[in-house]
Amino acid sequence: MTTMEAGAVTGGLDEAARLAADGEWAAVAAQCQDLMDQGEGASEVLYLSALAFAAHEDFASAIGYAEKAFSQDSEVAEVANLLSVLHAMVGDLSNSSFYGKMATVLPSSARLAGWALPDSLPDFSSAFLNVVEDPLLRRAVAALDAGKWLDAEHWFNQHIQIHTASRMGYLGLANCLMVTGRFQSAAETLRAAMHMLPGDAAIAGHLGAALTAIGDKAAGRALHDWAMGLDPDDAGIAGQAAQDALMDTSLSADAITAIFRAWGARHGVETLPGMPVRTAGPRDRLTIGYLVGNLGGRRAGPALARILARHPSRRYRLVGFGFGPLSAATNMVFQKAFEGWHDVRDTDPITFGSLVTTEEVDILIDATGFAMPQHLSAFGQRMAPVQVAWLGSRAGTGLAGMDAIVSDPVFDPEGADRSGLVETPVSLPSGASLIDLPKDEGPAGPQAGERPLTFVADASLAEINPATASLWARILHALPESQLLLRDREFRVEVNAERLVALFGNFGVSHRIDVLSGVGDSEFFRSGDIALMPVPALRWEPAVDALWAGLPVINGQTGPDDSRAWREVTSVLAGLGLAGECQAATIETYVQLALDWAADADRRAAFAGAIRGRMEQAPLLDTARRATDLETVYESLWDRACGG
Repeated sequence: MTTMEAGAVTGGLDEAARLAADGEWAAVAAQCQDLMDQGEGASEVLYLSALAFAAHEDFASAIGYAEKAFSQDSEVAEVANLLSVLHAMVGDLSNSSFYGKMATVLPSSARLAGWALPDSLPDFSSAFLNVVEDPLLRRAVAALDAGKWLDAEHWFNQHIQIHTASRMGYLGLANCLMVTGRFQSAAETLRAAMHMLPGDAAIAGHLGAALTAIGDKAAGRALHDWAMGLDPDDAGIAGQAAQDALMDTSLSADAITAIFRAWGARHGVETLPGMPVRTAGPRDRLTIGYLVGNLGGRRAGPALARILARHPSRRYRLVGFGFGPLSAATNMVFQKAFEGWHDVRDTDPITFGSLVTTEEVDILIDATGFAMPQHLSAFGQRMAPVQVAWLGSRAGTGLAGMDAIVSDPVFDPEGADRSGLVETPVSLPSGASLIDLPKDEGPAGPQAGERPLTFVADASLAEINPATASLWARILHALPESQLLLRDREFRVEVNAERLVALFGNFGVSHRIDVLSGVGDSEFFRSGDIALMPVPALRWEPAVDALWAGLPVINGQTGPDDSRAWREVTSVLAGLGLAGECQAATIETYVQLALDWAADADRRAAFAGAIRGRMEQAPLLDTARRATDLETVYESLWDRACGG
């Protein structure tokens, strides 16, 4: 009998083995954890734990448990064989080969040999023959391509547990966490990466963005400065810093525009000597190119695709430039929109420019902006006769080759000073923003039940600046029986909770703030009566989701001369025909608008009953009208380029 068999904890271990035979691997893991919590850490318990984690494709944890089992008893072939398979599955040929050889000379355990293995676990020969380099990283990237952020997070996390200095692993994991709104977790991940890779500018820049998002703006600026010092020529790092400057409400509109103008002057790619440039002239059919990047995986993507699919093919030939093939899950929304397609994920700005000229694009439109600053920098060069900024560049780009920026009367009111912009604003009467409605088909209106009047807000710590907290506190003080419910943006993490309590405590209302976790968009907003937007509001999604849930939204401007980059939600509300009901022109009227809605329950009920129909019929969601408006812009820009 081996040491392993002699130390077996028979009762609980036999139960775990029975569960394994039934394929109940989650229960196996729980049973083994109970045994370990009782101090029973026998090698057999560790081995079964390894099998359970392998069954759930947590190979890093499985290896950890199997190696502990082997360290306690290194004379069992089954444990060595499991380690050989697991190391092969994570691409570690050296350790896989070592344990594979050990398994051939060690004695077998009759007890372990009789235990069931996960169906998904291959034998050593199959695992070894199918080894690929960085398989966990490959699976993470494949999950990203499919828009499966949580799956990608799972694989990136495992990859960096095994490859502790993997730059791509840390950046990929941080990206998953930030996209899903877990900026505190992203900051902790990136801090660990900074210890492993302190001279990496991209990691420092991402950490700056994560810190800004959790409200630590001074530290965020310091990290951005650090990153730009490490790599002053990286357009992406500088673009990230510029985007985070939008969170600084102390900056004037001119100062913000100047930041983006400086970015364009510094990082815009110059046209290479001898590069062929297509000239404007009469055309029976215009070729319109769109840089969409990964837009298909975001909510604006389907909206754009529906509009573009309306363009008459006899007049317009549309070519898309995106990330991955058109057949990729995140790009499928564009299959009816584009006649041609190029994967530009790994394309540098010069090569991208060559693709554009090869396609003989007449009007090239950027629909990604500072979400993809490396690709945006390509617009510094002349790739097409007309080059236009649209989404993601509300403060302008500063790029010499960018001729126009898509706008509307909210972003650029008549008589507004546009001297800071390099681009000429071109107006879409139906609105410059692109939105998509939620898929939720549940009822509109607050959930039934007895509760005080409840304001709700979906905002991050960075968005809940002191001015916004002051504004919301004024509303709560005016309505002593009311409360404010925040959507959980990692607010229960101790450091964030302390910051939130202190912020609202400054205004004497921290005891009237609650946090709701683990709910979807509709359920969150239907937990309240009126939705409050931070000032400034940089994301349109919470406003649209709240409206669709049947709640009036209160949105405000910092003042008449605020940055055009802060007017996205204002533009959306105007395009939905809701400016009069939901938009406050000043900070002062914001409070009064909220109080007016709070005082009239019948008005709120009528609003909830009608809002979905109103939204569906609004100009901003009229696909045919929007396509026509866009065609008018194409023709106007082309006529101007031709000297008309």
